[in-house]
Amino acid sequence: MWMGKKTVIIIAWILVVALVMSVLVAITSVFAADETVVTEKVMNFSLEEATAYSSEHNYDLLISKIDKENIELSKRIMEDLQDTLKDAYAVTKGAGDNFDNYKVRNGYTLQVTKNAEKMLEKANLFQEKSTEVAVLAAYYALSEKTLLREQKKSTLDLINDQVKVCENKLALGNVSDLVYKTVLLEKTGAEIEYTTAEADYSRALMGFNKIIGLPLDTKVNLTSKVIYEKYIMPDYNKKLEDRKNEDLTYAQLLFDKAMIEKENKMAQAYYGMRALEYKQVANKIRKNELSIKKQEFEIEYKLKADIMAISVLEESINASLAAIVFTKTISEITKLKSTLGMSTELEVIDAELKVQDAEIKHIQAVHGYNTLILMFERNVVG
Repeated sequence: MWMGKKTVIIIAWILVVALVMSVLVAITSVFAADETVVTEKVMNFSLEEATAYSSEHNYDLLISKIDKENIELSKRIMEDLQDTLKDAYAVTKGAGDNFDNYKVRNGYTLQVTKNAEKMLEKANLFQEKSTEVAVLAAYYALSEKTLLREQKKSTLDLINDQVKVCENKLALGNVSDLVYKTVLLEKTGAEIEYTTAEADYSRALMGFNKIIGLPLDTKVNLTSKVIYEKYIMPDYNKKLEDRKNEDLTYAQLLFDKAMIEKENKMAQAYYGMRALEYKQVANKIRKNELSIKKQEFEIEYKLKADIMAISVLEESINASLAAIVFTKTISEITKLKSTLGMSTELEVIDAELKVQDAEIKHIQAVHGYNTLILMFERNVVG
């Protein structure tokens, strides 16, 4: 059936209205998309929060849990092997036996595995502690680079202000073109230093994110302020003993000592004291004793070196504080003289750069000190 003329006109209008509405919706969507601001998520971390987060996400800690499972399996395998060799020895009446099998049958190898389990427990505890130290050290490093970046930006802003002052003077003929170009050169140097500080900050941010288990580009805000507090040195002898107890190399040598003495008795029973094979085992005792003495010297050396380093950094912090006070005083005087026309823009910039240098040394000394104290307290030797 053919539609009437009026019906056709109505349908046409409906189609036009629908088309217009679709266009309006599309335009509205485009503008809405343009007005939408995607804000990048920033994660806040205190020192405690960073440590807690890493305990659940750090890859080294996750791997250490698998190592623990594996050593349990190794112990069970060795127990089965000991029983198997005992049964085989009974059936063959000792035919084809050797010293290695003798050690397995008599519990030596199983004890080695049990010692390895104890060492792994120590290693895992050390891993937890060293990971904590690494996380906090990364926190300090990121804090330091954040402050240095801010400091470089502040210096750049000041130099930009001096460039404007110099431009005005140049227009009035109150300063030479050479002075103006020299000020511009200072500005270029400050821009390069700020760019470098930005790159250093980005690397420190990635380092922090990596150690705690975050995607590398995650934006982070540090909420704990790193300050200087003089460390109270503990009793030397107690600290030395703590270092020995927590040193993995020293612990391994002590475990070796016990097993070498056990092996020595077995070799004496199996070979006899005149056998060359027994003398080889006996030589292990002498070597182990020397290794223990050597490690004791190494532990004491590192302890004394750390104490000296702490003392040096304390002096550096005190010196940097004095330098900041002095350079800021000179800078303020120079700025005041500049308003009176008694000092140039270059002198103002030079005075500010000296303040910057003193502040940088202070920031680096404080963060370095906190990192060193952190390692010293937890007996994690660098």
